[in-house]
Amino acid sequence: MKAAIVLICAFLMAGTNVLAHGDQVHVLGTVSKVEAGSITIATTNGGEKVVKIVATTKFLKGETVVTLNDLKVGDRVAVHAKPKGETLEATEVKIGIAKPASQPH
Repeated sequence: MKAAIVLICAFLMAGTNVLAHGDQVHVLGTVSKVEAGSITIATTNGGEKVVKIVATTKFLKGETVVTLNDLKVGDRVAVHAKPKGETLEATEVKIGIAKPASQPH
């Protein structure tokens, strides 16, 4: 019984994360390819998503506004995208900030 409740809760939480911003979808993962009109993301669940970059796409690195040119293969990203037919159009791309390496003691 507990396992069933845990599974139901996990399913409901996952559904919330997918459409957390109304009609927008979240894509989380690591950039595997950057092109002028799209980025490819190796997702955290082992899949791959191509997200179209449009003129209105915003790029952020922390609180700093950046551009597509600042995005590199290997960057961790959180993308908010609107489904447009069979494609996803990015409205916002948040680029992860690398933590400084820990200092040896």
